[in-house]
Amino acid sequence: MQTTRGLDRLIFFTDAIAAIAITLLILPLAELVPVTPTNVLPGDFLLDHLSELLAFLLSFAVIARLWISHHALFEHVSTYSPALRNLSLLWAFTIVVLPLPTAMVAHWSTDSIVVGFYIGTMFVSSLLLTSMTILTHRSAALQEPANPLPSRAVIASTLSTAEFLLALILGTVFQEINYWALFALFLSAPVFLILRRHDRQILMRIVPR
Repeated sequence: MQTTRGLDRLIFFTDAIAAIAITLLILPLAELVPVTPTNVLPGDFLLDHLSELLAFLLSFAVIARLWISHHALFEHVSTYSPALRNLSLLWAFTIVVLPLPTAMVAHWSTDSIVVGFYIGTMFVSSLLLTSMTILTHRSAALQEPANPLPSRAVIASTLSTAEFLLALILGTVFQEINYWALFALFLSAPVFLILRRHDRQILMRIVPR
């Protein structure tokens, strides 16, 4: 039988994984400092490793966004099922993996395989979040009675996953676009406001009952 204590442990576990992964992003940059000659000025050091810094900032923002979505979902969860637990663990796996393509970006820059690995990891993570959101929305037993999951959460999560998929396609097919494709994520706010007016009809298509 799933218990409140078990749910708390699951949330603490995934929170700890996200915190560790987001911390690991900075370690490759921190390790460069001791091996940098002392005659190199700090400003030159930052300019020389600008690509690593940008990759770190982007990955930090993405992991933070994914964690916020995970956190927001579990605000509506009162218990868990084996399916929800397994999806959450798979989601945590994508967060653990993300520092690897982040480090590869600094070495292979806009190589299509690296772009695909980097954005593809984000897409899979978002897809798992959407799967958890739909699973929770379809099961009243999983939801907090006083704080049920609204239908707009399913629409917002599905939209976000679609944007990651669009970024993955644009970034890998058109090499000149590469990581700039992630700016497609900024489309979510205006598109969501438009779709929200018809959330009931859209939800029936996403989650048929």
